[in-house]
Amino acid sequence: MTNHDKLSDFERINDEEIYDRRNIEIEKQLYDIYKTNDINYSIWYKNGLHNVYVWCNGISEEYEYYENNN
Repeated sequence: MTNHDKLSDFERINDEEIYDRRNIEIEKQLYDIYKTNDINYSIWYKNGLHNVYVWCNGISEEYEYYENNN
């Protein structure tokens, strides 16, 4: 199927078109804090939580995030 005519015209999209902009900003800030791309993290929006759980270099940390206009 990879040689099908309909599969030849792809447009490249950026991260903002795929992911929630909050997630992109959180990831950028984590990379600035930890100075490495070797980070495992999860973001919770559920039940009013606005938390980011991070595991890096054997250390587990938790952050609460907010947007400036909130």
